[in-house]
Amino acid sequence: MITLMNARCIALSLGAAICLTATVHAAAPAAADAAFLKEAALDGQFDIQSSRLAERLGQNEVVKKYAAQMVDDNRRIENALKKLAMDKKVDLPVGPGDAHHAALKKLSAQKGDAFDRAYMEQAGPKRQAASLKQFQQAAANAKDKDVRAFAQEMVPVLTDHHTRAVETAAALKK
Repeated sequence: MITLMNARCIALSLGAAICLTATVHAAAPAAADAAFLKEAALDGQFDIQSSRLAERLGQNEVVKKYAAQMVDDNRRIENALKKLAMDKKVDLPVGPGDAHHAALKKLSAQKGDAFDRAYMEQAGPKRQAASLKQFQQAAANAKDKDVRAFAQEMVPVLTDHHTRAVETAAALKK
C-alpha cells in the first residue's frame, strides 16, 4: 500500500530523475557540433606535430618561425577545445589520426629544403584555409552556443594562421 509519504518520495525521485536527464541532454551538443570538435582536435594535433617536426628539421628560418607560432597557437586552441569538450561530454581523439599519421611519417623522411617545401605543402596555405573554413562554418552554424562561441573566438587566430602560411610559402619560393 502506497502511503502519502511514499507517494511524495516517488514523485520527488521521478522529478529529480527527469531534471537530471534534462540537464545531461542539454549539455550534449548536436552530432554535427561534436563532429566539429573531434575534427578540430585531429587537425590541431596534426598542426602541432607537423610544426614540431618543422622546428626540428626545417632549414629555412621563416619556416621555423611559422612552425613555432603554429605550435604555440595550436596548444592554446587545444587547451580551450579540451575544456569545451569536457564540459560538453565529447570524447576527443588522441593523436592526429591515421590519415595525418601517414602524412607525418612521410614528412619526417624529408630533409633540408625538401622538408620545408613538404611541410608547407602539408601545413601551409591549403591546410590553413581548410581549417579556417571549418571554424567559420561552425561559428555560423553550430547549434550549441558554447561550440559556436568557441569557433567564433578562434576564427581570428585561424585567419592569422592562413595569412602567415601564405606569407611563409611566398618567402620560401623566393
